[in-house]
Amino acid sequence: MFSHYGHSEMVVLAGFCEYEDIYHVLPQYGYAELIGSNEQLITKPGQIGEIVGTSFIMDSTPFIRYRTREFAVLTGWGCPACGLPYQVWERLEGRAQEFFVPRGGRYVSVTAAIAAMHDDIWDHIEE
Repeated sequence: MFSHYGHSEMVVLAGFCEYEDIYHVLPQYGYAELIGSNEQLITKPGQIGEIVGTSFIMDSTPFIRYRTREFAVLTGWGCPACGLPYQVWERLEGRAQEFFVPRGGRYVSVTAAIAAMHDDIWDHIEE
């Protein structure tokens, strides 16, 4: 079983490497960029940037330079472990605008919270 990154907007898709804890960005799906807080393209490995993509498969409603508000760290290009020549990301982080912070200070994704709504632990949350 492997993890992957993608979204219903069908702009960027990245598959988890079977040998390393990294994601290979699939260029057949769309054009993916990582953009820094200064709106500049991330080019140095180790830097984090917002995932911005242009879809190659959405003909009726194409997304061009779609800002996802999701973030990844650039590892580089090409995977030495498996040989795929694609852009490589690590440490994917979810949507910046969809978090809440409990007392412990750790960010919790709203998606994770919704998935666990059947649990009575959420009965105390009103908004």
